[in-house]
Amino acid sequence: MYSNCLFEAIKAKIKDPKNVHIFKLPKNFGGSEIHFMWYNEVTHKYYHSKVSNNKWLKLNPLKKAIYKLWHDQKIKEVDEAFFNALI
Repeated sequence: MYSNCLFEAIKAKIKDPKNVHIFKLPKNFGGSEIHFMWYNEVTHKYYHSKVSNNKWLKLNPLKKAIYKLWHDQKIKEVDEAFFNALI
């Protein structure tokens, strides 16, 4: 299944290639979709992308795929202690 979090992680890596590290999370964290997070060494924070609304859930398959390519994203910041407890 497709996920925009990879694009958001790549954008962060392009902005700061030396300090940003991208990694893939286990499937049980992202549900049925592949999920990526990134770590910024400067801020010592983990980040991930989250859909800001779920109106795409009610669309037909073609519109759902198109909407998921361009939907609004929220970048969520997670500190290291919370991330370690989560994983």
